[in-house]
Amino acid sequence: MADKLVPVISTNLMTPPPAFLHLSKVTEEEDKRAMLVCSLSTLVQQKLLALIAPCTIKDLKYDDLLAKLEVHNE
Repeated sequence: MADKLVPVISTNLMTPPPAFLHLSKVTEEEDKRAMLVCSLSTLVQQKLLALIAPCTIKDLKYDDLLAKLEVHNE
């Protein structure tokens, strides 16, 4: 019997490291936030939205969003 493929949802943070943002010349808060959210799995994006509610991603700075995720995943 062939092995079935099982979908895996990663809950690991895959955030762009600050050095990547610097080397990519990403300096605008809006761009940093967009890169952060795009680098997260759907599950982690949902967790982030729950953590910051009733605020939205646009309401917080990149560093604040990252801090929320780091504290939650300690």
